[in-house]
Amino acid sequence: MERKEQLLKNIEDIEERADKEGLKESTFQALQQRSRIFNQLEDELNSHQHELQWLM
Repeated sequence: MERKEQLLKNIEDIEERADKEGLKESTFQALQQRSRIFNQLEDELNSHQHELQWLM
């Protein structure tokens, strides 16, 4: 049960980070940075996918 709880916490942390990531400026560089952050968060979620399937 511990691994499942830790995995859920990791996913919740990623969700919180995504929620906090707002558009602070409307410049091209700001949009690129935001895109990179969301890609990184997506990669983190994907890295947990196998473990999540195994636990279910």
